Amino acid sequence: MMSVKNYSFNPVKKMNNPRIAEICSKLSRFYYLWNTFNFNEAFSISKELFNQILQFSNLFVTKFNIDLNILQNQMTTIDLLHQNNRLKLLWNFFFTAERYEKNNQNDISALLYYRTIESIFDNALKDISENFDRSNPNYETLSNNPEELKNDFIRIKSEYTKRSISNLPKNLSLVDSYCLLEAAGSELMKNNQKFQSKRVIGVSETRNVSIYAHGITPMNKNSVEKIKNLAIDILLTYINIKGIESIEHERENFQFLLLDNKQ
Repeated sequence: MMSVKNYSFNPVKKMNNPRIAEICSKLSRFYYLWNTFNFNEAFSISKELFNQILQFSNLFVTKFNIDLNILQNQMTTIDLLHQNNRLKLLWNFFFTAERYEKNNQNDISALLYYRTIESIFDNALKDISENFDRSNPNYETLSNNPEELKNDFIRIKSEYTKRSISNLPKNLSLVDSYCLLEAAGSELMKNNQKFQSKRVIGVSETRNVSIYAHGITPMNKNSVEKIKNLAIDILLTYINIKGIESIEHERENFQFLLLDNKQ
């Protein structure tokens, strides 16, 4: 069995057929690049890799339990990730977080579930204005009345955080994005029964003490579960708005294939 978890495995030395060994090595490399968010390099080898698999498909399918249709869909997925398709990037954060969680890598999985939430909020803001950039926001693109948007944001964030707010932020944190979506009248925030402000702020505080943010506290399983559950609740709400069937509907496009030898 070979997966991204075992990318250092050298199949060339362990298989009798050198052509199949070479393909397995390239497939492992492809998944490794994908798992480390190196979409450009993964895309650069994807076409040649899939063509090689097709060329030797009789040998390959005879030796391994593998669905070539799923693999072909994954090649399309890496193409879209290579193009920075924002919805595919969202899914990639989520399913990569799952992979790290299964390997008990709590800190990185917590970070990626958190990035999933950020990506949902980013997508929801871009649904209002495609050109809106959370790192360099132009608030005039979100509203015909920027002053009203500003006042609503100040009121909402001041209420939720119990802090005095006087202006719109120069770049948006997770909580800022949540408040801005509400101020802008986002459809996501009209359906936020499962992710009220107190819960979002609590997850933000949990993340902020982690070693991947501003603190030195390692994430434990409870921390990961807390962030993951919020990510799932927001994700389910968002995909329902977007008319996407389910999380499982997207899973096979992102779930790395294992090369199981046929008995």
